[in-house]
Order: sequence, then structure tokens, then C-alpha cells
Amino acid sequence: MPETETGSAFLEVARTFRPRLLAERDRIEASRRLPEDLARELAHAGFFRIFLPKAYGGLDLTPMEALEIFEELARTDASVAWCVWNGNTHWTAAQLSPEAARAMHADPDVITANSTRVSGKADVAPGGYRVNGRWSLVSGCELATWMVLLCVIHEEGKPRLTPAGAPETRFMLLRSESCEIIDNWNVGGLRGTGSHDVAVRDVFVPTSFGSGFFDSYVLAEPHYRIPPFSRVIPGLARWP
Repeated sequence: MPETETGSAFLEVARTFRPRLLAERDRIEASRRLPEDLARELAHAGFFRIFLPKAYGGLDLTPMEALEIFEELARTDASVAWCVWNGNTHWTAAQLSPEAARAMHADPDVITANSTRVSGKADVAPGGYRVNGRWSLVSGCELATWMVLLCVIHEEGKPRLTPAGAPETRFMLLRSESCEIIDNWNVGGLRGTGSHDVAVRDVFVPTSFGSGFFDSYVLAEPHYRIPPFSRVIPGLARWP
């Protein structure tokens, strides 16, 4: 059986946030995003490290531990729960170079945002890629220091293919200041998630900051090998 002591303790932390979240619900709804101060408090408490591998300072919780925490937050405010879940963009961590993983998580309170839509193009360039594209529904993008954005790799003017013959895709890790947030999240449900579009125009990304589904694993433990598009992050599970 997986160890649950850490998850149980962190669930209690989530419960202590209930009065704080109740007090912020109107502000979240009105501003269409999580307030900066609340986001930083959640980050400092560890909510954006739930699925991060321990090697990079994460809590490395199991799926069931995490779901209890998300459910507890959602009982008070669904937008907060969504942003916390979606901000745990750590399914690439086991395949990232240590250089990239440590740079991204050097600040233990870092918040990331992501898109799994293949809405970008990454042209192969010396030492890395030139990235262009526009991604929709990038929840929590206004809170993020880093963006994790899915691209098709292009080489010599055309998509590079995998051995199976499909276009190769990679997540590109970019500092948020390299991205443009396009304010277009005007909705009813989950209004507070700030799920605006994000655009990138000709930004260079080093090779070590691009993560592919078929890269070798830097963190080799079996529980990091869950298929990426199950939308379950590799740091989630512990196999018996």
C-alpha cells in the first residue's frame, strides 16, 4: 500500500484554507482569475508541488491523495481547485534534463500554466527551437512564471515524424515574460480560472527545455512512467 501520511496531513492544510477561499469568492469571480496574494499563499503552502517529484522538491503524492485535496478545495471554490490541479504541470518532469527541471523549480513557490493543445510550431534551430503559436484555455496563465506549451516539431520546413510516422510533438518550457496573454476569458462557469489564450512569437527555447513523450527517463522509478496523455502526471502513482 502507498504511504498516505503526507497526503493526509496535506488534506488538513487544504481544509484550513476554507475560510480564506470563502472570503475571496466574490473577488475571484469579479476579476476572472485567482488574486495574486491568494495564489502566492497557495503556492507557499505547497499546492503547486502536489505531483512534483521529490527529487525537485515536490510532495510526490498519489492519485487518491491528490483527488481528496482537489475535492476539498472544490467544495469551496471550483476555480481554485481547477487552477491548483492544472498548475501541477509535472508530467514532463521525469523526462526533463536536470538543468531544465531545476531551473524551473528553483523557486519552491513557482506556479506554471500549460496547454496540451498542439497549437504551436517549434522549428529546429542550432541549440534548440524557434517557437511560434497561439494556445487557448491556458488556465492560470496570469499567475505563472513558466508556460508549458505543446508544439509540433518542424525541420527543414516540414513536420518531423516519429518512427511510427506521426508528427513529433514536444512540450516547450518558456518563461512567462516571453509569452503574450490575450484577455478573452469571458464565461460563466469556472470564471475565476483566468483561462485566456497565450501567444508566442519567435522565441528561442534551448533543446534541454523541450520535453517529448518518447524521451528517455531521467527519473527512472516505475511510477513516473504513466502514459502522458492519460492526463495523469507521472509523479502521481506508486505501484505495489
